[in-house]
Amino acid sequence: MPLYLVVVPSAALIAQLALATPLTERSRAIAIQNSADMIRDIEAYHAEHGHYPASLFAVYPDYSPGIFGVPQYHYEPNGEAYNLTFEQPRFLLDDFGAREFVMYNPRDEHALTSHAVWRLSHPKMQGWYAVQDTGVPHWKYFLFD
Repeated sequence: MPLYLVVVPSAALIAQLALATPLTERSRAIAIQNSADMIRDIEAYHAEHGHYPASLFAVYPDYSPGIFGVPQYHYEPNGEAYNLTFEQPRFLLDDFGAREFVMYNPRDEHALTSHAVWRLSHPKMQGWYAVQDTGVPHWKYFLFD
């Protein structure tokens, strides 16, 4: 029994450290890929109406990221374009305490704010401490603490 108390937690720690990055990258890539229908429909709306929708808030999120832990995409207008965002789950020991948000902006004018009050009082403040390209055009991910 004492051996299990050492081996099992050690194996779990080693697995988490070894698999955190590839699993996070894979789930991020799947959620980005699964957004293609939503982006196509948003662009079709723009082509038909000459502007992007003011909101896509609804009771039922009809477009699914298809990743456990990512319930839905969030849409918001951003200037002459829009942002499509989702929060990517992270492993506990992968940059401890960090929250990752992945964002699409067709004009590469990404703007993601950590506090709603900042949008009202300091619109240029964002609050993230790191931003990275995803390897997919117009998609970036932001790390917040």
